[in-house]
Amino acid sequence: MTPRMVYKWYSVVYNTSFVVGIAGYAVVLLVFFGLGSLFSSEPGVMQFGLLLLSYGLYFGVLGRDFVEICSDRMAATVGYYSEDGFPRKHLNNNICAVCGQATANDIGSLTDPQQKAMFVDDTAHQLACKHVFHEKCIRGWCLIGKKDICPYCKEKVDLKQFKKNPWDTQQQLYLNILDGVRYLVVWQPLIFGAVQLSYYLLGLD
Repeated sequence: MTPRMVYKWYSVVYNTSFVVGIAGYAVVLLVFFGLGSLFSSEPGVMQFGLLLLSYGLYFGVLGRDFVEICSDRMAATVGYYSEDGFPRKHLNNNICAVCGQATANDIGSLTDPQQKAMFVDDTAHQLACKHVFHEKCIRGWCLIGKKDICPYCKEKVDLKQFKKNPWDTQQQLYLNILDGVRYLVVWQPLIFGAVQLSYYLLGLD
């Protein structure tokens, strides 16, 4: 399994969780504005909407965390990237440091017909540091894997260059929401503890 395949798998999970979450959010809004009766007179419509919203966010966060863990390990296994030190292999021209395969600029170097079919339509993307990657690989690395550095030289990457259309902006917004949900869940016990402690110290308990 390569980082490219993981990003492809996550895109399915992401799109599914996005649709489910948006559907739940829409149901909640309809009920809130008194329009839920147009679709159903059952009293559990609000609960159904909240359930959809919760599942969408939950699996979105779960999938994003899984990809973040896998992307580092698999890219480091390829050898052109390491989390803490220098790469174990030198990056030749027209080689993608995320998946270790030739980019479209050097597609003729691939001997496997299946690999050629996989990468022939994938355009190459050059970062400001002049390193070239498959566009799907580097987009997955930066947007999905939550890395804002070049996979090879670790130079800072401007994520704005990946926002080519309104969908990209919407995608980034949803990914930020997933990150916010994760931090909220992680910090929730500490927040409750701090509130309880402040109540106790102020004599409000």
